[in-house]
Amino acid sequence: MEAYTASFSATVDSPIDRVWDLVSDFLHLDRWHPMLESCEPAKDSDGITRLLNYPNLWVIEKLTRIDHDAHFFEYCVVDSCRVGLIDAEGAIRLAPEGSKQTRVTLEARPNASAADAAQIRAQLQAGLPVRMDHLRSALETEGASRTGDRAA
Repeated sequence: MEAYTASFSATVDSPIDRVWDLVSDFLHLDRWHPMLESCEPAKDSDGITRLLNYPNLWVIEKLTRIDHDAHFFEYCVVDSCRVGLIDAEGAIRLAPEGSKQTRVTLEARPNASAADAAQIRAQLQAGLPVRMDHLRSALETEGASRTGDRAA
């Protein structure tokens, strides 16, 4: 792993297909990221892009690679109000841990040539565990909804 890559891995108590269904929905990150004010498709003639609006930041990310069989995808930042984020890359990788758990790895790599790359990396590293907590909460909420639907 490159020196500027921020990474965080954890096991979640959900089967891989359920986790993949949630995280691979690239245009609906807001399904599991409550800090977003909005997530919407961005106009791009060259692939799948999303515009993410946070309280003090906007980012346009482009899906650069997805492998549904291997359960991973990669994306890059193509534009942002914070110039240092442009050309940053991210990835989500899943691996089964038995039939009921999934190992989730979140990665983020700022543009190493950005003047504030070390600061951005530190901020990303600090934020990845929070993002993992958001994913866990969304899976728990979705699981409770499914259980409630079956009971009705």
